[in-house]
Order: sequence, then structure tokens, then C-alpha cells
Amino acid sequence: MRLFPRGRGVVTAGIAIAALLFTAGPAAATPAAGSPGAASVTAPAAATGLADCLLGRVCVWVNADFGDGPGQWEDNESDYTRYPHPSCGDRASKTWNNCASSVYNHGAHCNIIFYDNTGMSGATLPLRRGSYLANLTLNNMSDGAPANDRFGSHRWFQCA
Repeated sequence: MRLFPRGRGVVTAGIAIAALLFTAGPAAATPAAGSPGAASVTAPAAATGLADCLLGRVCVWVNADFGDGPGQWEDNESDYTRYPHPSCGDRASKTWNNCASSVYNHGAHCNIIFYDNTGMSGATLPLRRGSYLANLTLNNMSDGAPANDRFGSHRWFQCA
């Protein structure tokens, strides 16, 4: 298991665009089919993979159903290229950048928004606290394209 160093503090102000795009329901809910950017939540196919994600972290896995990982962060992260992962070797960067196929927001107090690019820019995918996505090929980012292998950064928001 790999833990990443603390970065900047948690964002306490909500992000307006994320609030508009935030369509994921609680962990047991599924959004309406065909909703662009909707974050559907599936049944825990690999509970052991989820158990590897520490409380207060957001975790990503190379494979669908929480296989090969997790990469974990407890704070905002603007650049996934700073974190190597050997299974991402078929990708140009050999880092977590554009290398996530499943994700779990195990944050204790906040929702999270993933960004397509480093620097917290580009298309987005929000995910509520306690929710997970087992197969990112089934979920679209705000631009309507599948979220699989597209995350380059993330930010916590709407903290309670």
C-alpha cells in the first residue's frame, strides 16, 4: 500500500461548478441512466480492495473492481505525475496520471472532484464522501467522455 505525502489543506468552500455537476447519490444509489457526468455506484465486487483504502483518503486503482493499488491521498493533489506506479508502465508517464479505473472516496468529511488534467483543470467528475466507482468505463466526466484512465488531479470540496 502506498501513502502519499500531505499537500495543501482541505478546501472548505464549495466549488460552484462541482455543485452543478454533482449527480452521484449515496453509496447505494445509482443516477438516472444516460446522465452526462453522472457517477454511478456499483456493488462492492472486490471488498478487499476497498478495505485497503484508509479512512480520510481518496483512493484509486489501476484496474476495475479495485485491483492493483490503491494510490491514496489525504489532501488536495494538483499533479498525479508526481506519483509513480509500476503497473502504469504501458502509459507514457508511468505514474498515476491517467491511470485510474476504479475509485473510492473514503474521506471523513468531504466530497471530492476529480479533474482530467493536472493543475485541477479540464473535465470533472465529482464523487460524494463514502461513494465508490468500481468501473470508470461506465462513468462519464463533465465533457461526456468516459472517465477511465483520465484523472490527473483532485480537490476536496463541500466539507462537513
